[in-house]
Amino acid sequence: MNPTLSLADLEVIKQEVSKQHQQLSDSEFNRALGAALVDYTGGNTKLTVAISAEIETWRAKFTPGFTVIGGRIAGSTAFWQKVYRDAEDAAKRELLAGSRELAELDALQAEATAAKQKADAKNAQLNAVFAEFNGIPDKAARLQHQLTNCGLERELLSEVKLAAQIKSNYLEWLQTGNQNRKIDADFFCAVLTQRAIKVSVIDELETQLRSELKTLDKRNVELARTLNIKRYQLS
Repeated sequence: MNPTLSLADLEVIKQEVSKQHQQLSDSEFNRALGAALVDYTGGNTKLTVAISAEIETWRAKFTPGFTVIGGRIAGSTAFWQKVYRDAEDAAKRELLAGSRELAELDALQAEATAAKQKADAKNAQLNAVFAEFNGIPDKAARLQHQLTNCGLERELLSEVKLAAQIKSNYLEWLQTGNQNRKIDADFFCAVLTQRAIKVSVIDELETQLRSELKTLDKRNVELARTLNIKRYQLS
């Protein structure tokens, strides 16, 4: 350190610089002092200005997109608190570069970060499994609803019922001349003609739905075992 710079001088300079920069930490000041002393040729005022400029430049690294003037820019309290923390931490790290204690701290922080990432991943996985498990009843209900619709449609396509409807409506038209009954008879004849293809579609869909229900129930058992809770009764 320059021999003409006394501890009293340093204290005065630090007080002056602290007035210009809010929440100035010792680490930030000492880092800026070290940088300013490289070109120091004497004069406390010049050194104060140099230190202040160094701090402004340093803090600008932690305020991207903002212009720092006199250590003050528009920003919320939370914003500035983060700037101060980041600037102090970085300054401390620069001053302690090569320190065994800092290396140990970094190693511990790296372990903690890795552990947190692992825990977060596990938590996300657990949440996904639990959400999937909770969604099983709704999925089963939708499949069951489609199966019910298939059953109702199959009932409407009963050959016996269609034939009875055709005979009943056609006979009434022959007896009364009611044109609506003939329209109905023709309609049921058309349905009967289409019955085979419609029933085949119903058969295929029912097979698919029952397969999906079986797969869903298997998944229900797997997830219940994973979560160690009682499975849903889907049937």
